[in-house]
Amino acid sequence: MQQKADAVEEKCPHCHHELCDKKRRVVRRVQSYCGKVKLSRTHGWCPQCQQWVFPADLALGLREGSSANTYLWAVANELHGTGTPQAR
Repeated sequence: MQQKADAVEEKCPHCHHELCDKKRRVVRRVQSYCGKVKLSRTHGWCPQCQQWVFPADLALGLREGSSANTYLWAVANELHGTGTPQAR
C-alpha cells in the first residue's frame, strides 16, 4: 500500500491542480485485508477547490474518518449482507 501511496501525484484528486503548502509523510493507520498498516502520505491545499486534500487516500480507497479501506468495507458488508458503505 505504501508504494501505491508514494506513486500518487501531488495534485488535487478532484481537479488535478498542483497542491500548495504540502506536508509530506502525514501518517495514517488503516485496517487492510492483510492487517493494520501504517501509511505516510502527502497532504496539501488545493487553491482551485479551496480545500485540504490527501491525494493518496482516494487512490487507495480510503474514506475520510474511516480506519478501513473500501475493499475491507466491501468484504465485511458482503459477509453481513448490509450493502456498500456508500449506501448507508
